[in-house]
Amino acid sequence: MRYAPLVSFVIALFLAAPLARAQADNPPEARKPELPEIQALWAPWQDALKAVAADRDQKLKNLDYIYMINLDKLQKDRAAAGDLDGALAVKAELTRLGGDQPTTEQQRAAMPPALRTLRGSYDAALKNYLDEAARRNDALLQKYLVDLEALQKRITTTGDLEKALLIKTEKERTVAEASKAQPAPIPPEVKVAPGPIPEPAKVPPPPTPAPVPFGTRPGPLMAKVKAQDTVMSSLNAAPWVDIPDIFQGYRFTKKNQQSAATLRFKVLTDGLVYLACTSRFGTPKNGIGDWKRELISEKQLLEQGWHQLRAVELKTGAKDYVWWVYSRTCKAGEAFSYRTEKFVAPILLVKE
Repeated sequence: MRYAPLVSFVIALFLAAPLARAQADNPPEARKPELPEIQALWAPWQDALKAVAADRDQKLKNLDYIYMINLDKLQKDRAAAGDLDGALAVKAELTRLGGDQPTTEQQRAAMPPALRTLRGSYDAALKNYLDEAARRNDALLQKYLVDLEALQKRITTTGDLEKALLIKTEKERTVAEASKAQPAPIPPEVKVAPGPIPEPAKVPPPPTPAPVPFGTRPGPLMAKVKAQDTVMSSLNAAPWVDIPDIFQGYRFTKKNQQSAATLRFKVLTDGLVYLACTSRFGTPKNGIGDWKRELISEKQLLEQGWHQLRAVELKTGAKDYVWWVYSRTCKAGEAFSYRTEKFVAPILLVKE
Protein backbone atom coordinates (compact mmCIF):
# COMPACT_ATOMS: atom_id res chain seq x y z
CA MET A 1 0.00 0.00 0.00
CA ARG A 2 1.59 3.28 -1.11
CA TYR A 3 0.45 5.25 1.95
CA ALA A 4 1.76 2.74 4.49
CA PRO A 5 5.20 4.37 5.16
CA LEU A 6 3.70 7.83 5.61
CA VAL A 7 0.82 6.66 7.76
CA SER A 8 2.86 4.43 10.07
CA PHE A 9 5.43 7.20 10.68
CA VAL A 10 2.97 10.01 11.31
CA ILE A 11 0.58 7.96 13.42
CA ALA A 12 3.37 7.05 15.82
CA LEU A 13 4.00 10.74 16.45
CA PHE A 14 0.48 12.06 16.07
CA LEU A 15 -1.09 9.66 18.54
CA ALA A 16 0.88 11.25 21.35
CA ALA A 17 -1.38 14.30 21.48
CA PRO A 18 -4.87 12.74 21.44
CA LEU A 19 -3.82 9.78 23.58
CA ALA A 20 -2.32 12.09 26.18
CA ARG A 21 -5.71 13.77 26.40
CA ALA A 22 -7.47 10.41 26.50
CA GLN A 23 -5.34 9.13 29.37
CA ALA A 24 -7.23 11.49 31.66
CA ASP A 25 -10.12 9.04 31.38
CA ASN A 26 -8.16 6.35 33.23
CA PRO A 27 -7.94 6.40 37.04
CA PRO A 28 -4.46 5.60 38.41
CA GLU A 29 -3.76 1.96 39.24
CA ALA A 30 -0.90 2.50 41.71
CA ARG A 31 -3.14 2.40 44.79
CA LYS A 32 -4.28 -1.19 45.15
CA PRO A 33 -6.54 -1.84 48.15
CA GLU A 34 -5.20 -4.33 50.69
CA LEU A 35 -8.49 -5.73 51.97
CA PRO A 36 -9.29 -8.93 49.99
CA GLU A 37 -13.01 -8.22 49.90
CA ILE A 38 -12.31 -4.84 48.28
CA GLN A 39 -9.72 -6.31 45.91
CA ALA A 40 -12.35 -8.74 44.66
CA LEU A 41 -14.38 -5.73 43.46
CA TRP A 42 -11.44 -3.51 42.51
CA ALA A 43 -9.71 -5.97 40.15
CA PRO A 44 -12.72 -6.46 37.81
CA TRP A 45 -13.24 -2.69 37.80
CA GLN A 46 -9.65 -2.12 36.66
CA ASP A 47 -9.95 -4.84 34.00
CA ALA A 48 -13.10 -3.18 32.66
CA LEU A 49 -11.35 0.22 32.55
CA LYS A 50 -8.50 -1.34 30.55
CA ALA A 51 -11.01 -2.81 28.11
CA VAL A 52 -12.59 0.62 27.60
CA ALA A 53 -9.15 2.18 27.05
CA ALA A 54 -8.19 -0.50 24.52
CA ASP A 55 -11.43 0.00 22.60
CA ARG A 56 -10.99 3.79 22.64
CA ASP A 57 -7.35 3.63 21.53
CA GLN A 58 -8.21 1.36 18.62
CA LYS A 59 -10.90 3.78 17.46
CA LEU A 60 -8.43 6.68 17.69
CA LYS A 61 -5.89 4.76 15.65
CA ASN A 62 -8.50 4.15 12.96
CA LEU A 63 -9.47 7.81 13.03
CA ASP A 64 -5.86 8.99 12.73
CA TYR A 65 -5.18 6.56 9.89
CA ILE A 66 -8.11 7.85 7.88
CA TYR A 67 -7.27 11.49 8.63
CA MET A 68 -3.70 11.08 7.40
CA ILE A 69 -4.89 9.41 4.18
CA ASN A 70 -7.33 12.27 3.57
CA LEU A 71 -4.64 14.87 4.23
CA ASP A 72 -2.29 13.18 1.79
CA LYS A 73 -5.04 13.00 -0.84
CA LEU A 74 -6.04 16.64 -0.28
CA GLN A 75 -2.45 17.82 -0.68
CA LYS A 76 -2.11 15.96 -3.98
CA ASP A 77 -5.47 17.31 -5.22
CA ARG A 78 -4.54 20.92 -4.37
CA ALA A 79 -1.16 20.52 -6.06
CA ALA A 80 -2.75 18.97 -9.18
CA ALA A 81 -5.19 21.90 -9.31
CA GLY A 82 -2.33 24.41 -9.19
CA ASP A 83 -3.46 25.66 -5.75
CA LEU A 84 -0.07 26.40 -4.19
CA ASP A 85 -1.47 28.06 -1.04
CA GLY A 86 -3.86 25.17 -0.44
CA ALA A 87 -1.15 22.54 -0.91
CA LEU A 88 1.23 24.43 1.40
CA ALA A 89 -1.47 24.73 4.07
CA VAL A 90 -2.01 20.95 4.04
CA LYS A 91 1.74 20.40 4.10
CA ALA A 92 1.99 22.69 7.14
CA GLU A 93 -0.68 20.62 8.91
CA LEU A 94 1.25 17.44 8.11
CA THR A 95 4.43 19.04 9.43
CA ARG A 96 2.73 20.04 12.68
CA LEU A 97 1.43 16.54 13.16
CA GLY A 98 4.77 14.96 12.32
CA GLY A 99 6.51 17.26 14.80
CA ASP A 100 3.88 16.63 17.48
CA GLN A 101 2.96 20.33 17.47
CA PRO A 102 -0.56 21.47 18.38
CA THR A 103 -2.68 23.33 15.85
CA THR A 104 -3.62 26.71 17.30
CA GLU A 105 -6.95 28.45 16.85
CA GLN A 106 -5.29 31.09 14.68
CA GLN A 107 -3.85 28.38 12.40
CA ARG A 108 -7.28 26.78 12.14
CA ALA A 109 -8.85 30.09 11.15
CA ALA A 110 -6.18 30.57 8.46
CA MET A 111 -6.83 27.18 6.86
CA PRO A 112 -8.48 27.10 3.44
CA PRO A 113 -12.09 25.85 3.53
CA ALA A 114 -11.35 22.27 2.43
CA LEU A 115 -8.64 21.76 5.05
CA ARG A 116 -10.65 23.51 7.76
CA THR A 117 -13.59 21.22 7.02
CA LEU A 118 -11.34 18.16 7.17
CA ARG A 119 -9.79 19.21 10.46
CA GLY A 120 -13.18 20.09 11.92
CA SER A 121 -14.53 16.64 11.11
CA TYR A 122 -11.49 15.06 12.74
CA ASP A 123 -11.89 17.12 15.92
CA ALA A 124 -15.59 16.30 16.14
CA ALA A 125 -14.93 12.56 15.78
CA LEU A 126 -12.11 12.73 18.32
CA LYS A 127 -14.34 14.48 20.84
CA ASN A 128 -17.09 11.90 20.33
CA TYR A 129 -14.72 8.99 21.00
CA LEU A 130 -13.28 10.60 24.12
CA ASP A 131 -16.73 11.52 25.41
CA GLU A 132 -17.93 7.96 24.81
CA ALA A 133 -14.99 6.52 26.75
CA ALA A 134 -15.57 9.01 29.57
CA ARG A 135 -19.25 7.99 29.84
CA ARG A 136 -18.35 4.30 29.95
CA ASN A 137 -15.67 4.92 32.58
CA ASP A 138 -18.13 6.89 34.68
CA ALA A 139 -20.65 4.05 34.51
CA LEU A 140 -17.96 1.61 35.67
CA LEU A 141 -17.03 3.96 38.52
CA GLN A 142 -20.63 4.21 39.67
CA LYS A 143 -20.97 0.41 39.63
CA TYR A 144 -17.80 0.05 41.71
CA LEU A 145 -19.15 2.53 44.26
CA VAL A 146 -22.50 0.72 44.41
CA ASP A 147 -20.70 -2.59 44.94
CA LEU A 148 -18.62 -1.03 47.74
CA GLU A 149 -21.78 0.32 49.37
CA ALA A 150 -23.39 -3.14 49.28
CA LEU A 151 -20.21 -4.72 50.66
CA GLN A 152 -20.03 -2.13 53.44
CA LYS A 153 -23.60 -2.86 54.51
CA ARG A 154 -23.05 -6.61 54.42
CA ILE A 155 -19.86 -6.41 56.52
CA THR A 156 -21.56 -4.04 58.96
CA THR A 157 -24.30 -6.58 59.58
CA THR A 158 -21.65 -9.11 60.64
CA GLY A 159 -20.49 -6.75 63.40
CA ASP A 160 -17.01 -6.22 61.93
CA LEU A 161 -17.14 -2.43 62.15
CA GLU A 162 -13.39 -2.03 61.67
CA LYS A 163 -13.51 -3.74 58.29
CA ALA A 164 -16.70 -1.88 57.33
CA LEU A 165 -14.91 1.39 58.09
CA LEU A 166 -12.04 0.40 55.76
CA ILE A 167 -14.57 -0.18 52.99
CA LYS A 168 -16.18 3.20 53.65
CA THR A 169 -12.74 4.84 53.50
CA GLU A 170 -12.03 3.16 50.15
CA LYS A 171 -15.35 4.43 48.82
CA GLU A 172 -14.69 8.01 49.96
CA ARG A 173 -11.11 7.93 48.66
CA THR A 174 -12.30 6.70 45.26
CA VAL A 175 -14.85 9.52 45.03
CA ALA A 176 -12.20 12.08 46.02
CA GLU A 177 -9.72 10.80 43.43
CA ALA A 178 -12.38 10.80 40.72
CA SER A 179 -13.32 14.40 41.50
CA LYS A 180 -9.67 15.50 41.24
CA ALA A 181 -9.13 13.85 37.85
CA GLN A 182 -9.69 16.70 35.41
CA PRO A 183 -9.27 15.82 31.72
CA ALA A 184 -6.88 17.99 29.73
CA PRO A 185 -8.67 20.44 27.40
CA ILE A 186 -9.64 19.23 23.96
CA PRO A 187 -9.08 21.60 21.03
CA PRO A 188 -12.20 23.68 20.35
CA GLU A 189 -14.52 22.23 17.81
CA VAL A 190 -14.61 24.03 14.48
CA LYS A 191 -18.26 24.36 13.54
CA VAL A 192 -18.20 23.46 9.86
CA ALA A 193 -20.01 21.06 7.62
CA PRO A 194 -18.94 17.41 7.91
CA GLY A 195 -15.81 16.63 5.95
CA PRO A 196 -14.92 13.69 3.73
CA ILE A 197 -13.66 11.46 6.56
CA PRO A 198 -15.29 8.04 6.09
CA GLU A 199 -16.60 6.01 8.99
CA PRO A 200 -13.68 4.38 10.83
CA ALA A 201 -13.48 0.60 10.82
CA LYS A 202 -15.79 -0.90 13.38
CA VAL A 203 -14.06 -2.32 16.43
CA PRO A 204 -15.87 -5.06 18.38
CA PRO A 205 -16.78 -3.74 21.85
CA PRO A 206 -15.17 -5.46 24.84
CA PRO A 207 -17.24 -8.20 26.44
CA THR A 208 -19.58 -6.95 29.13
CA PRO A 209 -20.48 -8.95 32.22
CA ALA A 210 -23.86 -10.66 32.29
CA PRO A 211 -26.56 -8.52 33.93
CA VAL A 212 -27.19 -9.16 37.61
CA PRO A 213 -30.78 -10.36 38.22
CA PHE A 214 -33.01 -7.86 39.99
CA GLY A 215 -32.93 -8.21 43.75
CA THR A 216 -29.53 -9.90 43.90
CA ARG A 217 -26.19 -8.46 44.96
CA PRO A 218 -23.02 -8.88 42.90
CA GLY A 219 -20.53 -11.02 44.76
CA PRO A 220 -16.77 -11.10 44.69
CA LEU A 221 -14.81 -12.72 41.88
CA MET A 222 -14.15 -16.21 43.19
CA ALA A 223 -11.08 -18.21 42.20
CA LYS A 224 -11.34 -21.73 40.87
CA VAL A 225 -9.42 -24.21 43.02
CA LYS A 226 -8.49 -27.88 42.94
CA ALA A 227 -7.80 -29.79 46.17
CA GLN A 228 -6.11 -33.19 46.46
CA ASP A 229 -7.89 -36.22 47.93
CA THR A 230 -11.19 -34.41 48.41
CA VAL A 231 -14.75 -34.47 47.15
CA MET A 232 -17.19 -31.58 47.07
CA SER A 233 -20.12 -31.59 49.47
CA SER A 234 -22.85 -29.08 50.32
CA LEU A 235 -22.69 -26.84 53.38
CA ASN A 236 -26.49 -26.95 53.51
CA ALA A 237 -26.50 -30.50 54.81
CA ALA A 238 -25.46 -32.43 57.92
CA PRO A 239 -23.28 -32.12 59.91
CA TRP A 240 -23.34 -28.36 59.29
CA VAL A 241 -25.69 -26.18 61.31
CA ASP A 242 -26.28 -22.42 61.57
CA ILE A 243 -24.61 -21.49 58.27
CA PRO A 244 -24.10 -17.69 57.89
CA ASP A 245 -26.02 -16.03 55.07
CA ILE A 246 -22.80 -15.19 53.25
CA PHE A 247 -22.09 -18.90 52.72
CA GLN A 248 -25.58 -20.11 51.91
CA GLY A 249 -25.42 -22.33 48.82
CA TYR A 250 -21.66 -22.93 49.13
CA ARG A 251 -19.89 -26.28 48.95
CA PHE A 252 -16.81 -27.43 50.83
CA THR A 253 -13.89 -29.79 50.23
CA LYS A 254 -14.44 -33.01 52.14
CA LYS A 255 -11.33 -35.11 52.77
CA ASN A 256 -11.27 -38.80 51.90
CA GLN A 257 -11.47 -40.91 55.03
CA GLN A 258 -8.02 -42.46 54.55
CA SER A 259 -6.21 -39.18 53.85
CA ALA A 260 -4.27 -37.16 56.42
CA ALA A 261 -5.55 -33.97 58.00
CA THR A 262 -3.54 -31.84 55.58
CA LEU A 263 -5.26 -29.80 52.90
CA ARG A 264 -3.29 -29.42 49.66
CA PHE A 265 -4.77 -27.31 46.89
CA LYS A 266 -3.88 -25.30 43.81
CA VAL A 267 -5.45 -22.08 42.54
CA LEU A 268 -6.53 -22.37 38.90
CA THR A 269 -7.78 -18.82 38.25
CA ASP A 270 -7.28 -15.41 39.88
CA GLY A 271 -9.79 -14.49 42.56
CA LEU A 272 -10.89 -14.76 46.16
CA VAL A 273 -10.39 -18.00 48.11
CA TYR A 274 -12.19 -18.88 51.34
CA LEU A 275 -10.36 -21.22 53.74
CA ALA A 276 -11.90 -22.53 56.99
CA CYS A 277 -9.96 -24.08 59.89
CA THR A 278 -11.08 -25.44 63.23
CA SER A 279 -10.61 -23.16 66.24
CA ARG A 280 -8.29 -25.66 67.93
CA PHE A 281 -5.05 -24.71 66.19
CA GLY A 282 -2.19 -27.05 67.15
CA THR A 283 -4.18 -29.36 69.43
CA PRO A 284 -3.58 -31.67 71.17
CA LYS A 285 -0.78 -29.66 72.78
CA ASN A 286 0.96 -32.74 74.12
CA GLY A 287 0.53 -34.86 71.03
CA ILE A 288 3.45 -36.69 69.51
CA GLY A 289 4.22 -37.74 65.96
CA ASP A 290 5.44 -36.38 62.65
CA TRP A 291 2.14 -34.60 62.07
CA LYS A 292 3.27 -31.77 64.36
CA ARG A 293 5.97 -30.81 61.83
CA GLU A 294 3.26 -29.94 59.31
CA LEU A 295 1.37 -27.64 61.65
CA ILE A 296 0.85 -23.99 60.80
CA SER A 297 -0.23 -21.53 63.45
CA GLU A 298 -2.91 -18.90 62.97
CA LYS A 299 -0.20 -16.22 63.16
CA GLN A 300 1.70 -17.84 60.32
CA LEU A 301 -1.51 -18.11 58.30
CA LEU A 302 -2.17 -14.39 58.70
CA GLU A 303 1.43 -13.56 57.80
CA GLN A 304 0.86 -15.33 54.48
CA GLY A 305 -1.87 -12.84 53.57
CA TRP A 306 -4.99 -14.55 54.89
CA HIS A 307 -7.58 -12.39 56.63
CA GLN A 308 -10.03 -13.72 59.19
CA LEU A 309 -13.70 -12.95 58.63
CA ARG A 310 -14.50 -11.84 62.15
CA ALA A 311 -17.96 -12.60 63.52
CA VAL A 312 -18.34 -15.34 60.87
CA GLU A 313 -18.23 -18.92 62.14
CA LEU A 314 -19.29 -22.29 60.79
CA LYS A 315 -20.65 -24.85 63.19
CA THR A 316 -21.21 -28.60 63.25
CA GLY A 317 -22.41 -30.82 66.04
CA ALA A 318 -18.95 -30.66 67.64
CA LYS A 319 -18.90 -29.02 71.07
CA ASP A 320 -15.17 -28.41 71.46
CA TYR A 321 -14.56 -26.31 68.36
CA VAL A 322 -16.07 -24.12 65.65
CA TRP A 323 -14.76 -23.27 62.19
CA TRP A 324 -13.03 -19.95 61.61
CA VAL A 325 -13.11 -18.55 58.07
CA TYR A 326 -10.23 -16.78 56.30
CA SER A 327 -10.02 -15.14 52.88
CA ARG A 328 -7.19 -14.31 50.51
CA THR A 329 -6.98 -12.95 46.97
CA CYS A 330 -4.91 -15.52 45.11
CA LYS A 331 -3.24 -15.75 41.72
CA ALA A 332 -3.56 -18.61 39.26
CA GLY A 333 -0.80 -21.16 39.80
CA GLU A 334 -0.37 -20.64 43.53
CA ALA A 335 -0.29 -23.87 45.57
CA PHE A 336 -0.80 -24.33 49.31
CA SER A 337 -0.47 -27.08 51.92
CA TYR A 338 -2.03 -26.50 55.36
CA ARG A 339 -2.48 -28.53 58.52
CA THR A 340 -3.73 -26.83 61.66
CA GLU A 341 -4.42 -29.74 64.03
CA LYS A 342 -4.06 -33.53 64.34
CA PHE A 343 -7.46 -34.83 63.34
CA VAL A 344 -9.43 -32.43 61.12
CA ALA A 345 -8.12 -30.88 57.91
CA PRO A 346 -8.92 -27.30 56.84
CA ILE A 347 -11.55 -26.93 54.12
CA LEU A 348 -12.12 -24.69 51.12
CA LEU A 349 -15.48 -22.97 50.70
CA VAL A 350 -16.53 -22.89 47.05
CA LYS A 351 -19.50 -21.07 45.59
CA GLU A 352 -21.81 -23.25 43.53
